[in-house]
Amino acid sequence: MKRYIFTAFALAAVVIGCTKSSIVDVPEVQKTPITFETYTGKTPVTKATEVTTAILEASTQAAPGFQVKAFLPSDGTYANPHMNEPVWHTASGWEYEGTAYWPNDGKLNFVAYGLNATINFGDSETIGTYTVSSTVSEQKDLIVAVPQNTEAMPSEGKVELNFKHLLTRIGFTLKTTDQNDVDVYIKKIVLNGNFYGSCTVDLTAATPAVSAQSTPVASYNLFDGTAYSATTGVYNVFKTNQVPEAGVG
Repeated sequence: MKRYIFTAFALAAVVIGCTKSSIVDVPEVQKTPITFETYTGKTPVTKATEVTTAILEASTQAAPGFQVKAFLPSDGTYANPHMNEPVWHTASGWEYEGTAYWPNDGKLNFVAYGLNATINFGDSETIGTYTVSSTVSEQKDLIVAVPQNTEAMPSEGKVELNFKHLLTRIGFTLKTTDQNDVDVYIKKIVLNGNFYGSCTVDLTAATPAVSAQSTPVASYNLFDGTAYSATTGVYNVFKTNQVPEAGVG
């Protein structure tokens, strides 16, 4: 059985995704609309892979895959986005509500983040807090794109966004050593280390990363707070099958 938790440990993993974007006010005949295009990098097998390009491409208008914001370079405080749209995928490519256009000089600063995880931005457009759920089954893979600052409008108005995983994914497998008639039940698994429950996310950082902001806990119970009695007995939590190489089902 493979089980995973996500924690605001440190920067982990390059992932997978890409995007395109555009904006603003020029005469109608000069307007070039924002368009999107997906780039898929090879995902390292040892890294977190929960949010993949395939998952982003399965997004819909009702459940968009990521949010894109674009700012004029003159907006040094990132206070007034010229584009701020959720993006989803269709058979025709990436879509968003309405149409945004490039400025005449083609200069825009783009940031983006996955919408599977909730970031609390408060009054800021680009800096927010992410809290890791204490319930393992509800933890989300937080992804943020490398900021793209264009000096000129890219070909066909397309901007590629390369997303990164910002949390460390911890996984393990449990196996019996022999095939026999013994049933094995795992009642409790505790991981020891420094586990942070919340962090600060800055979408404008040149290298996507998180800054831990909570006091870490020294141990982590994988089983979502399940209470166990001291009485000897069978607890149906995770049961191994009787084939060693298959591990825990």
